[in-house]
Amino acid sequence: MIRKALNLLAGEVRIQVRGASVERFLNQCARGGIGLKKTHRVDFGELHTTVSVRDFKRLRGLMGRTGCRVHILRRRGAPFTLHRLKRRYVLLAGGFAMAALFFALSNFVWVVEVQAEPGISTYMLREALREAGAYAGVPIAAVDETQIREYVRAKMQDSIDFLTVSRIGNVISVKAFGGQERPQVQDDQAVTGIVAARDGRILQMEVLGGNPLVEPGDVVQRGQQLVSAYTPPTTEQGLGHIGHGDARIIAETRRVETSVRPLESTQKQYTGKIKTQFALILGNTRINLYFGSGISAGECDKRVSVHRLSFGQGTVFPVALVRQEYTYYEAASQTDDAQQLREQLEQNTLARMQTDMIQGQVDVWHSERQIRQGGLFVTVHASCTEEIGLEISEEGLSLPPPAEETDEDKAAALACVYRQGMIE
Repeated sequence: MIRKALNLLAGEVRIQVRGASVERFLNQCARGGIGLKKTHRVDFGELHTTVSVRDFKRLRGLMGRTGCRVHILRRRGAPFTLHRLKRRYVLLAGGFAMAALFFALSNFVWVVEVQAEPGISTYMLREALREAGAYAGVPIAAVDETQIREYVRAKMQDSIDFLTVSRIGNVISVKAFGGQERPQVQDDQAVTGIVAARDGRILQMEVLGGNPLVEPGDVVQRGQQLVSAYTPPTTEQGLGHIGHGDARIIAETRRVETSVRPLESTQKQYTGKIKTQFALILGNTRINLYFGSGISAGECDKRVSVHRLSFGQGTVFPVALVRQEYTYYEAASQTDDAQQLREQLEQNTLARMQTDMIQGQVDVWHSERQIRQGGLFVTVHASCTEEIGLEISEEGLSLPPPAEETDEDKAAALACVYRQGMIE
């Protein structure tokens, strides 16, 4: 591609060579270092080939030895174009103006590409980038990737864990990682307890911290406390303590969920009618190249594509062509097969149950179906084995005050001391 552009810039000529000794012409070109391209022999005494303008001028000194004649078939390239336009001053001035405009626009940033993980506000990220100096229209010389990255990370440190800022030509690419899906670091020193996330019968308990309030075989209800952060004293005169409740509790649970889907669905039948609209974007200004609004009457699918003016991969200009295509259709009703619809609802329901679990699986399930009011009702009954321990905060929990010593306790203590003295 680059070599072809250089050849057009230097200019090239397509020639016809005729004579009784075409082979001698080829040998003379090889000895003289003249490059021939796209050579094609048309007849016994005729061939077509392409040479550069510089080599074409050198052919005149070799033709007398070959007995061949050369005719020009086609000229192309920058020298011939400039020769034809040398007296068209306005056109030449426009070309130079376009070149100057190209150079000026390529020194500004016109596109800021942002990719952010779920949980990161794209609007806030773009605002932070604008404050840091990364926006459409900023000079490339004023862009400092390191400074932009550090500013945005400090501005959005609560939602962004890692940020990359790179520039290719006049395009800035930003990738942000973090958001709600980043792993949460659990504080092992926090005062927490464990409650039941669902109703169920406990099958297995593995308590790593805190005081268990239930045991395997117990039936618990949702919200019931299973492990407490307060551990009572183990001896009569001992003291309790408050710590971090942590446990893995496996229970047998029952889940019931009903899904509804209408038996009649609407299908699209395309009519073949397609309407296309175009618009031109210059910077922040949109110019519609059609009459009326972009809202089309009737039922149709709308597809919008934006083609931005660019040169190569890293040079983009603030000019874009918007293409809006409307494909019209007619809505037609059809009745779905009840058995296939039931199987689909069952699989979707089981998938939702599995996703809703902290950790576990569906062991046994069965379903019931009803058809009423034009809809299919599918109820799935499932027996599951899953973890139901849910950690909650118990901040503010305090130790109970020590019990006051009664007169009977004091008398018992004196008697014990007296007996010990008599024994000694």
